Amino acid sequence: MGYPKVENAQMGAMMKQSDLANILLQNWDPIGISNEPLAQDEYQPYVPILFSLLTTDASIDMVAAKLLEIEQTEMGFAGDVERAHRVAVLLKSLI
Repeated sequence: MGYPKVENAQMGAMMKQSDLANILLQNWDPIGISNEPLAQDEYQPYVPILFSLLTTDASIDMVAAKLLEIEQTEMGFAGDVERAHRVAVLLKSLI
C-alpha cells in the first residue's frame, strides 16, 4: 500500500502541470505551433520552471517576467508583454 495523501498530492501536481502545459500551448504559444500535432510538447521544458515559480507564490508580474525571459532569451523573440501578463494571470489561477 502507498501513502494516499502523498499519492493524491503527486497526482494533483501532475494534473496542474498538465493544465499548465495546455495553457502554454493554447494561450501563450509564441511560436504559433498549437495546431501542429507533432509539436504539442514544444513548451514542456518550461513547465517545471513555471510550476516551481507558481508553487513558491510568485506574483503575476514575476511569472509574466519569466515568460518574457523565455521568449526573449530562449526563443530569440522580442516578447509580448500583454500576452505574458494575460497568461501569467491564467497560470496563477491554477495554483
